[in-house]
Amino acid sequence: IRTLDTPASNTGATRVFRLRHGDAEQVATILEGILTQETGDAEGPVQTTIRPDTSLNAIVVRADPTTMIEVAAIVEDLLSADEAARRDQVTGAFTRDTFLELGGHSLAYARTRRLPAALVVLQPRVLLRELSERHADWVYEVMAEVADTVQSASRTTDLVGRISENRVGILMFGSTEESARRGLS
Repeated sequence: IRTLDTPASNTGATRVFRLRHGDAEQVATILEGILTQETGDAEGPVQTTIRPDTSLNAIVVRADPTTMIEVAAIVEDLLSADEAARRDQVTGAFTRDTFLELGGHSLAYARTRRLPAALVVLQPRVLLRELSERHADWVYEVMAEVADTVQSASRTTDLVGRISENRVGILMFGSTEESARRGLS
């Protein structure tokens, strides 16, 4: 068995890249395009294969070790760019669309498991109205501070997003309305 169980010299390395936010098929297509552009084809000493696994939301890559290092760096860049696009530039919280998308999935999960969830919307309206009349740029500073305070005080299971120009939403899983009120005070 030992003589049969030897690695082939041309098999390359295989690695699974699990994606948190990116779409596996989209990332695989982009990655194939980048590798084809850089090398003229997706081959090196070992043919590079990139396959999306939608059930895991992952991509499976087989490549020679040198190409694998390049692939890992490209995937990291793509995922960090995707993550940056999902975050509000002023507050660092999720954008409205991302908040609604993730919140919808999370609420569906909570509903099927009969878990409580509370939605809190913070809108420092009076303060922002006064500021916007005098100093429009201060509105962004106030919203950034509000979002930062909320994110630092929230639990890892809470979802925080800037849902409009002057509103921050918090979706609190495992919280009833009463426990959400206590948590905010």
